[in-house]
Amino acid sequence: MAAYGQIRGRTWSAALTGYLAAIGLGVTAYGTLLVLTGLDPFKLTSSLPGDKASAEGFGLLFWMTGLWLIAARFAWKGVDGKRSFALRTATPSGVTGLVAA
Repeated sequence: MAAYGQIRGRTWSAALTGYLAAIGLGVTAYGTLLVLTGLDPFKLTSSLPGDKASAEGFGLLFWMTGLWLIAARFAWKGVDGKRSFALRTATPSGVTGLVAA
C-alpha cells in the first residue's frame, strides 16, 4: 500500500513508508543484536546446522536492512513519476504510443 502511494504521489504515503521503514529497521537491529549476543533465533528454529543457520539468518537481516533503507529513502525523497514512467496517450489516429514526459 505504501509503495503504491509513493508511485502515485499521495501525500499520506511518505509517512506510512517512513513508519514501516522505522519498524523494519528496528526489527532488523533487534535481530542483529540477538545474533551477536548468542541468542540466535535462526539457530534455534532452523533444521540447518547451527553455523549455517546463523550465517543465513544474518544474511537475511543484512538484506532486510538494505531494503528498509531503500524504503526510507523513498519516504524521504519520494518517487518522481514524471521521469520514472512513460505516459501513454492516444494519438489522433487512435494508435496508442509512448510520449516522453
